[in-house]
Amino acid sequence: DRWQLLASLRTIDLGPLQKSEYQSVLVTATRKTLATGALSHLQRLLTLRKAEASTLDWLLNVVLQAYDDEFAAFGWKTVEFLQQAGASAERVLANPSNDFDSPCNFMLGSPERFRGLVERGLPVQTPLPVLGRPGIKVNALTLFFMWRDPRSAVALNEELGELLIQRATPQDFNTYNPAIKAFPLALAARRSPKLARLMRKRGADANAQDAHGNTVLMMEAASNEPATVRLLLEAGAEVNRTNKLGINALGYAECFDAKEVVAILRSHSAKAEGAAGCRAAVERSQTRPQP
Repeated sequence: DRWQLLASLRTIDLGPLQKSEYQSVLVTATRKTLATGALSHLQRLLTLRKAEASTLDWLLNVVLQAYDDEFAAFGWKTVEFLQQAGASAERVLANPSNDFDSPCNFMLGSPERFRGLVERGLPVQTPLPVLGRPGIKVNALTLFFMWRDPRSAVALNEELGELLIQRATPQDFNTYNPAIKAFPLALAARRSPKLARLMRKRGADANAQDAHGNTVLMMEAASNEPATVRLLLEAGAEVNRTNKLGINALGYAECFDAKEVVAILRSHSAKAEGAAGCRAAVERSQTRPQP
């Protein structure tokens, strides 16, 4: 019996236990810590037999996914103890092979806990797997703005968003991610103008470019996102800048018949560049090229 085992920790030899048996006892001690706040059993177990990093991460996983009533009283105390013992929230979140709920769902469903991990040192730059897109990883900031469950009415947790922005660097804001074809600033502008403006204050560049010279404004114009285009213009996006193909934002808007965006850009004295070349490329490929 695991409870009897916990009661006899001063004399028992843990060496002969199989790894699965030892893990089972550790989970029991971890849940007792969650319930009572008493770390003595868990400390003793880890003193008598050194746990592997994967085992400590698994225990951290157990704690982070505990029900709210289990986690409420001593959840963070237990998390901090496990982290001091060698568990890593980065490994738990970034490793798609473990049995942790996806970082997407965890961030959406438990934003307070995700925020607590960031406050306790989880780097914003941690590469996290994107649910439903095998092999693709993005940092926590990008994942926060790109992930939205269409079946859920859960609103964006702005407190978590503010913390992620505060912990990020200008490079995090201004680096184009080819895997998801987006700049973080554009993702933020689509989800929360308030957070997009905070990102701008913290160093996001409305004129950041990818390797082909495409700016956030060009991409949002091509995607017919009038609200985002307005916010980018407010943030100082250069309306007539062209990419390496000689196409500017208005050129893309006209190419893809984004009428509302065309009107917005023209009201800011934009002059179309490269629209004809864009249309010719579309006709040749029969596909919609990304700016």
